[in-house]
Amino acid sequence: YQQVMANRDYVDFAIRGKGEKPFVQLLQALATNGNLADIPGLSCRQGDRISHNPGPALSWNYDDYTPLPLETLKSGITSYWQAFRATINPEIDAAFLLFTHFGCGYRERKTHGEQIVLSKSGQPLFCSFCSLHDPPLVRPAQSILDELRFYLDYWQIAPGSRIHLKCYGDNIGPQVQLVRELAVAINRCPWWKQHQISWTFYCQSSYLNEELVGLLGQIGTTHLYIGFDGVNDAVQRH
Repeated sequence: YQQVMANRDYVDFAIRGKGEKPFVQLLQALATNGNLADIPGLSCRQGDRISHNPGPALSWNYDDYTPLPLETLKSGITSYWQAFRATINPEIDAAFLLFTHFGCGYRERKTHGEQIVLSKSGQPLFCSFCSLHDPPLVRPAQSILDELRFYLDYWQIAPGSRIHLKCYGDNIGPQVQLVRELAVAINRCPWWKQHQISWTFYCQSSYLNEELVGLLGQIGTTHLYIGFDGVNDAVQRH
């Protein structure tokens, strides 16, 4: 963030750490001329000077921030939706990004006990996708469904609509128990079958197996991005 702020003078704000709540606070402060100094983790350009507010708390719970305040965040929805339909799938009636979990189970496994491949500088080498430092955080399956229900009601999505969900979590591969619980919750959900709902997930190649594929199929997964374990030769050989 320091390099970005120092070398890109068109960047007025940067948020360090978890940005879900500080970003909403920033938008609200800009709309009401509020106090930017109260926003945790915010770096702010003020003329020739850059100030850095103290960082946010290390522990957090995503569900404290959901459902998201759509009245504040919806200004860019139209252009995003038009791009989605034009470039991804024009037959979808509604699409939503949802977090099912945070952090990477592969990184967690490598950090606790297994042999770690190190770079020449002594830093761990993980897969090319991973730049995360937090322990994995799994959301309750019911919280995921409750968040989606709120968005369906807010946007007045009609029964029978074709809805696509993009899981914005990281590697779904280590999260078999989460997918299993999600499958049970969806099967019990009284409104889920009123719509045609599909999912997209990302999965690390070495974690993909028949059990996980079967569970992903139960919850309606239609697209799965397969990530190789690393583009780094040392990681691949390991």
